Amino acid sequence: MAFHRIEVMKFLKDNILKILIGTGLFAGLFFFLTNRPIKSEETLNKEANHESIENTEEALPANFYFFVENEDGTPFNNHQLIEQYVLSTEILQGAAEEVDFDLVQLIEDTSNTIKVDYRDSKEVKMIGVSKNDTSSLIEFYTNVGNEEKNLAVVQYFYNYILDGKIPFLANKEVTVFKKPALKEVKSDYDVLSDEQMIETESNKIVNIIVGVGLGFSLSLITIWILSLFSKKLKYSISYFLEEDDFFLLVDKNLDEEEELQNILEFPENEKKYIVRENHVENLNAKIENMLESLRNETALEEVNSITEIPDVQNMKRLIYFVEEGLTTRNWFKKQRKLDELYNIQTFVVQINKDNN
Repeated sequence: MAFHRIEVMKFLKDNILKILIGTGLFAGLFFFLTNRPIKSEETLNKEANHESIENTEEALPANFYFFVENEDGTPFNNHQLIEQYVLSTEILQGAAEEVDFDLVQLIEDTSNTIKVDYRDSKEVKMIGVSKNDTSSLIEFYTNVGNEEKNLAVVQYFYNYILDGKIPFLANKEVTVFKKPALKEVKSDYDVLSDEQMIETESNKIVNIIVGVGLGFSLSLITIWILSLFSKKLKYSISYFLEEDDFFLLVDKNLDEEEELQNILEFPENEKKYIVRENHVENLNAKIENMLESLRNETALEEVNSITEIPDVQNMKRLIYFVEEGLTTRNWFKKQRKLDELYNIQTFVVQINKDNN
């Protein structure tokens, strides 16, 4: 119906600033909550272990880059398999003996994560293998919290891989692109960081979109609910009409003059009453002229309450005038409770301010 669209648009126009502010607040809260790190008991235990590692925040990681080519000339892309292999207890034990550092216990205590100051997530794997999706270049990196040990661990696995000791790489060609060295995290090419950055940025964008959508919806619903408790009636969508009611919206965007006249004229030869709260203020000149003409031609009278209508039980038609921003909700509720006592055809005419 046209009047529904008009009322909705008027509601949005009147409350656009509140809706935008509410959307911003709800969206900001949602973004904060979804991006706030929640520390589980496991995470707290990890952090406790991290604190015991020397130079956790300051130590630079060490790494090297290599490329693995299959026998058919295609890149070997299963870097996760390499990581799983080197993190096995047997392989770590061999590395630990070589570098004189208990890697097995360290990885077990920390679940292979370390707290750092050069990553947005503030955590990175102690020993990890990552791959650049574009170049298929594989990075082996280490950060056990001590730069000397980082270099020793990386050097050990560098030799281990080049010596062909990983069974599933033995028949493949391994080409080194960068030898073991400390990694300048702010300038060096960080494959893992790129992957994490893309995922993080993508999640942030999704969270922003979802937050704005939820914020807009929640703001709209909240403001509409508040309008249901306003003292003055303003929008037809903010008060409920009975199923048997006839409703007419008098608005500058609608041409309802003829329909309003029909409501006021019929039934003929019957006295009709307009129930209008505090009917002392002037209405729109066009409506006033219509009412004045009808008063002369038919029996039409304005009252403030149903209780002022004599012989109300024998009336054929009851007409309410609801004036936007003037008619009070309490008055309207009271009248509706009174008319429940009678079985009368009821018309509710809402007159918007532009027509007052």
